[in-house]
This record gives sequence, structure tokens and C-alpha cells, in this order.
Amino acid sequence: MRSLYSLFLIAALMVSGLAYAQPKNLVNLQPSAAQLTTDQTAPVQVILTVPPGFHVYRDMLQVDVVDPDGLTLGPPDFPPGLMKTDPANPANQREQYDLDVIVDVPATAKTAGTYNPTFSVRFQACKDTLCFMPKTQEITIPVTVSAGQRSGFRFDEKQDVLLVNSVGGTSAKHSRRPDVDFSSLPSSAAVRPEIGDTPHPVLARLIADKQTVAPGDTVRLGVHLEQAEGWHTYWRSPGEIGKPPEIAWGLPGDATASAHVFPIPHRYDEQDIVSYGYDHENMLFADVVIPDNLSTGEHTVQAKVKWLVCEKQCIPGNADLKLPLTVADATSESPFASLFDHYADKHPAPAGQIDGVKLEIGLDKPAVGSEMSFQATILVQPEDGRSVTLKQDAGTWPGFAPIIEGSFMVDDVHIQQVDDGSVVINIKA
Repeated sequence: MRSLYSLFLIAALMVSGLAYAQPKNLVNLQPSAAQLTTDQTAPVQVILTVPPGFHVYRDMLQVDVVDPDGLTLGPPDFPPGLMKTDPANPANQREQYDLDVIVDVPATAKTAGTYNPTFSVRFQACKDTLCFMPKTQEITIPVTVSAGQRSGFRFDEKQDVLLVNSVGGTSAKHSRRPDVDFSSLPSSAAVRPEIGDTPHPVLARLIADKQTVAPGDTVRLGVHLEQAEGWHTYWRSPGEIGKPPEIAWGLPGDATASAHVFPIPHRYDEQDIVSYGYDHENMLFADVVIPDNLSTGEHTVQAKVKWLVCEKQCIPGNADLKLPLTVADATSESPFASLFDHYADKHPAPAGQIDGVKLEIGLDKPAVGSEMSFQATILVQPEDGRSVTLKQDAGTWPGFAPIIEGSFMVDDVHIQQVDDGSVVINIKA
């Protein structure tokens, strides 16, 4: 009887186990790749995908370097999570990630080449009130390092200064965004990625300012990013947080594209973290020259786009956009031409091209090299009795924003208005 009872109990437990099967842990590492040059420090990103309904606690997430493979790697930089009530202890708050987690590991390399650093990632995933056993995974991330041109240079030999011209394209009130109907775009040119079953907060579009373009003419191709309320993407120098969008063009024949230009950003200051980017929408466009020998007819242009969009958390996104472009004997405008003009008006003017303003730039060192701290002073002197006003309010267009290339980091920017109408900008970096 005792053995029969034991057999029955085991069978009951097996049936119970089948009836209450534990859900599968879907949180996992996402493969990625990184690029940098020998003159810069750039992040290698360790990405943990967190599907809808799952979450990962910050205090249970750890990233360690197993093998740097010749790179110099700094401490991992974890994004801020959301503070929520701990179900196991309702009196306490715990920081958790409900969306994908991007951990930046700063990397530098002395020589160009291909590197394959390996990281160990330990995390504990939870679904609702159920938490899985902690898990440790290793991931190897390919890093391509190209040779840089960096050596010591003088601050005034590099276009590291952005001044917003006070005439044309200088404030958010300068021109009203034209009403544009995007409904004519094919589905291949308007893509909203999905995060599991949840739509991504960014809708990406590929548009052109020409309906038809003649061989030898120029067409502007633009990537338009429309963001959900409260989310923003970033400028070319995002500041203390963020990452600028990247575009890889696919063009017909021997067509060539200029570098895409970022419009003047807004300045954000959230809990003393300053960043530069865009609310609601942004458009980046390049001038594309159609070769003389390209045949008439319909061709396809392509844009592979990557971006980072942030609210309380940051989410990466990407889209492979394709747009038909008709090459014809004559060039004609598209319905989107006015939108290109609107954003062209928001492009920053190089400091030397601003009428009525004289600049004097000083540096506390004869030259600046890697890992060196320095201070720079920029004196903005208006001419013809004018005055200059540069505002640094959060949520506004900045009067001044450093364009940071390479491995520099700006620690502080101080702007002082002078009674004679000029402005002094002090930079510590």
C-alpha cells in the first residue's frame, strides 16, 4: 500500500507540473556590432532584449569583460530604469527595465583592425510576479576600428563652434512647418518597427523633393522620423545621453550623396543631464546627384536607418526604407519639396558665415591632444550696433551648442551677456 501511495503521489506531481508549466524566459542578449577610429572613444553596446510583459531588475543586471581582445574598455554605463514597487516587498521601490536595455561600454584602440571583445552578462528576468533563476550568458561583439587622423590641433582650426544666426532659421518660431500629406508614400517607404507586439514610438519615412529627376540633376532625399509624444531622437552631438541617427544610402548607378545635415536641436536638461535632440519629428536629408548616364525610368533608392529614441528609457530602432524614383527627361517637384525647404532653414550656419558678427577664440593651451583638459573662450561681438542674445533654457533651441568630434567631452558651458551687446562663451572640456 505504501508503494502504491508513493506512485500515486509522484503521478499527481507530474500531472500538476504539466498543468502549471512555468512560462518560458524570453529575455535574451541581442547581437550587435560597433565601429570606431583610433582617435576616439566610442561605446560598444551590450543589448538585452526585454519583450512585453517581462522586466529585469537593475540590481540583478551585471556586465563584465571576459576578454577585451586588445581593446581598452571602460566601466559599463547602465541606462536609468523605472522605480516601481517591489512585489516581494511592497514597502520598497526597485529600479527595473520594462524595455530593451542598452549598456554602453566605452572602448578605445591604438591600432586599426577587427576586434572581438567578449562580455559576460548576468541577469534575472521576471514576468509579472514570477522571477526566473538568474542567468549568465557570454556574448562576443565584433568591433571594427579604422585609422584616425587625430593629432594635437588648435581649437580655432576646427569647426567645433555652432552659432545660431539671428537672421533666418534661428528659432522655433521662424517658420511654421508646412502641412504635408504622407498618404501617397508606398508601404516600403513608411515603416514603424515593432517591439514584440508593441508598435515602436518612431515612424520612419523616406521621401524625395522631386517627383521626377533628370540625369545630371540633384534630388534631395530625406529620412523623416515622427516620434510619439514625449519621445525624442538626437542631434549629431547628443550630449551626455543619446545617440544620433545613422543612415546608409543605397543609390542607383553611380549616384552620389552628400553627408546628411542635422537641423538645430532643442536643448534638454533633465536632472542635470544635458542633451540635444528633437521632439515630435525630425528630418535628415542629403543632396543626391544623379549621374548623366543613368537610364530613364523607375529606379529604387534605399535608406537603412538606425536610431535611438528616449523617454524615461531608451529604445533602439531601425528601418530598411525603399522609395521608387523616376528618372525622366525633365525634373519636377514632389509634394514634399516644401518640407525640405522648411528643414533646410533650420540647418546651422558656420560661425564664419554669419553676417554682422565678429568672433575671437582663445585657448588656454597651444594645442590639445588626447586625454588633455582645456578651456576655451569665445567672444561674440556684434557689428553695426547690434546685440547678441544666446539662451540656454531647457526645451529651447540653444544659442550655442558644441559640436563634439573624436574623444572630447565638454564638462561645462557658461554664457555671459556683456553690456556692450556681446556674449562671452566659456567652455571647459
